[in-house]
Amino acid sequence: MIMRLRSSLVTPALHVQFVKALEVGADAAITDLEDSIPLDKKDEARRRAFAPHRMPKLALTRCLRINSPTTAHGIKDLAALLEANDAPDVIHIPKVEAPEHVQMVESALATKHPNIRYFAIIETAKGLSRALEIAQASKKLDALIFGAGDFARDINVNIVWGNLAFARHAIVLAAAGAGIGAIDSPCFEIHNHRKLAEECHMARQMGFSGKIAIHPNQVETINQSFGPDKLSIEHARAIVEKSRQTDASIFVVNGQMIGPPIVHQAREMLNHYADITEQP
Repeated sequence: MIMRLRSSLVTPALHVQFVKALEVGADAAITDLEDSIPLDKKDEARRRAFAPHRMPKLALTRCLRINSPTTAHGIKDLAALLEANDAPDVIHIPKVEAPEHVQMVESALATKHPNIRYFAIIETAKGLSRALEIAQASKKLDALIFGAGDFARDINVNIVWGNLAFARHAIVLAAAGAGIGAIDSPCFEIHNHRKLAEECHMARQMGFSGKIAIHPNQVETINQSFGPDKLSIEHARAIVEKSRQTDASIFVVNGQMIGPPIVHQAREMLNHYADITEQP
């Protein structure tokens, strides 16, 4: 499922590298028209992104991060999508501050590209304050993404984990409330694998389902961190199997008291594991 992507590798639209994303094992490749593109290169990036054969059908999820639909360049991005015969699997909508921002993009593309899914990027205080409304904006919205860089700038703090933990918690809660995925912001220290692993561990413990990668060397660590944990999977299987063997609603597995919520969580974990192992 799209909402269960572990790793999503970002590349600027001026240098689209879908094949590279596939080679390093990313679950998704994101072509970026927004932050990585200077203002004077936006038109060129847009032309390259929609050039013939620039969005090939590959065994990964193809994503496109447009400019905010409230900006002139965002409107141009939507116009280019309407002219394109091929389209990405997912549109990443940045700077989302209201459910209407998601709805206006979906409405613009619904007729020409009815199968596109959407991810909303929460990266401002205003957007965070309406995170649940945004998460419920559309049945085609599959995930919320946390944009740590812009969010830290918006609230005037340094980009360190402790300063932004509350925002991450809020995004996970909003996504869970709407039944969609939550994807964490990238680790900006691209050669610090220890920090990346720590961020992945904390993000997974919070409830995030994946993380953005901004360098190919981050993909493997992200995939491992958000992939199946052998001991947890074995425990989940034991719980589900015991639930099938007993009529009791409360029982014990490996010394742990198990009730209906834990059985449901175990089943969800096994479903999640099945989805991941089916990916390349």
